[in-house]
Amino acid sequence: MRILQKAFIASFVLVTGITSGQNLKGKKLEKTIDAAIQKSYAACVRIWAFDTTAKLQMGAVFSGVVVNKDGHILTAAHVVTPGTTYLVNFPNGKKCIAIGLGKITKTQIVPDVGMMKIISRGEWPFAKMGYSSSIRIHEPCISISYPESLFQSVPVVRFGYITNTKNEKGFIQSTCIMEPGDSGGPLFDYNGNVIGLHSAIEISEKLNFDIPIDLYREYWQALNIPRIYHSFPKSLAHAIDDSVHDKIEVLDTNNIFGNNFKKIIANERNTCVKVISNINGTRQEAAGTLINLEKKRGCLILSKSSIVGKNSIRIQTKSGFLHASVIVRDENNDLVLLKPSSNIKGGIPLRKLCADSSAKIRPGLFIISLLPNAKAAYSIIGTSLIKTIKYFSAGSFGASILYKDSIVKLDRIQPSSPAEIEGMKTDDAVLAIDNKPIFSPEDFFRILNQFWPGDTINIKLKRGKEVFNKIIVLKPILFPKSDHPAEHFAGGSSIIRDGFNQVFSHDAILYSNRCGGPIFDSEGLFYGINIARHSRASCLAIPTSIICQFILHSIKNE
Repeated sequence: MRILQKAFIASFVLVTGITSGQNLKGKKLEKTIDAAIQKSYAACVRIWAFDTTAKLQMGAVFSGVVVNKDGHILTAAHVVTPGTTYLVNFPNGKKCIAIGLGKITKTQIVPDVGMMKIISRGEWPFAKMGYSSSIRIHEPCISISYPESLFQSVPVVRFGYITNTKNEKGFIQSTCIMEPGDSGGPLFDYNGNVIGLHSAIEISEKLNFDIPIDLYREYWQALNIPRIYHSFPKSLAHAIDDSVHDKIEVLDTNNIFGNNFKKIIANERNTCVKVISNINGTRQEAAGTLINLEKKRGCLILSKSSIVGKNSIRIQTKSGFLHASVIVRDENNDLVLLKPSSNIKGGIPLRKLCADSSAKIRPGLFIISLLPNAKAAYSIIGTSLIKTIKYFSAGSFGASILYKDSIVKLDRIQPSSPAEIEGMKTDDAVLAIDNKPIFSPEDFFRILNQFWPGDTINIKLKRGKEVFNKIIVLKPILFPKSDHPAEHFAGGSSIIRDGFNQVFSHDAILYSNRCGGPIFDSEGLFYGINIARHSRASCLAIPTSIICQFILHSIKNE
């Protein structure tokens, strides 16, 4: 188990019901979860250590939740330090200052309990504290926190269920997927009450561990003192709400959730195909969304461009294989439009595809991602439409820079990188990239960030008195290897996973080579296609508005 610094499986079992005998199915379950999100979302905060004099961020981003009108914030011990000041950011953009209070660190059950308190004047939204003693295995739960890999100012919603009410280390275990940045964020029951705080994960997306809320209740008085406890302090007696526990009913959602989408799967099973191609001598698979152009105009296939090669493209259908050719690619949205050699029955009618669903995209909406071979992945939308900065997906030639004597110079050259292969050396001055002059590090990164892995650039360099040019094909950035479980989930992240102007996130467990397939809600409305497995906790999808514009423009110019 590793400290932090899911996906929704069709066959899992949920606990539902506020009172004995209540039957939450399909849309009713979705409405219950939506109400819980509306109740608790505003109190979920993004936090970092903050120098109030210099006005500077002094630490990594983590999460927390405000739980009363006095401004107490519950979080994890491994992210908070007693007496330290923090900047607290609410989803609506409101900010305030908090101070670290008490925390309980390593004991025999590693509770990881931490507390802060807002010291700025004002009124703050807060969530209601529940009772971890009342939860049951297979009870629905919700995560609302801030995974750092998305770099967003609003939290991301995830949905799951309780798999262990108290494991051998004292943690709640659930399928609500976490990753670094989520630390200290709240786990809610399906009524929107805080039942735990995010602490740790293991490699499998199903293994996520939360600090029970009852520990905060028990040690509330001690936690209000700004000190570190290396053993359990004096506890307070606290109420256990057994009445809630007794009223929770366990229901098998293998049929409940499946019935919600059964009709969708039956009606849209012919909208997803497998795309097979070759990239640098290696077989590459992707999902593809089949589009019916209607009026006997045939069909097209939409997929994720970076995992579809230039040649030897084949489409796998029920009746065999068809060859396909590339019509056009959209590098900025990582889209590719393919034309199969023969017509394929089925597909999403173009008029349905262009029925814009963007206004309906919101956290808490249940969706289904169709996959090749009549498979599917279920999930919940985590954000409204967002923009993701190009960070993980930026192109690189394998050299860092140093700004010295008002000149941008190459610093460290990575072994076997394009820079080393082309003979670039430390202290070479960078004069221009693609004829755009470089006067500062800001110029260098701004211009280089316009390109993607695989793009070719012309770099103008100076070594001594010699001025020369190098033609470089950019590669993906090589980030330092980490042994953190968040970096080792099955299938890994997509190579192109950010830099999109408009996407939404959801929490499906989706292999990166299954991107490109369509997404629907429970009413059969088309929402877009999966464009990236961004991280352990998030997939990203391109909305219909961008897809429709891309296809219509491509057809017009074909």
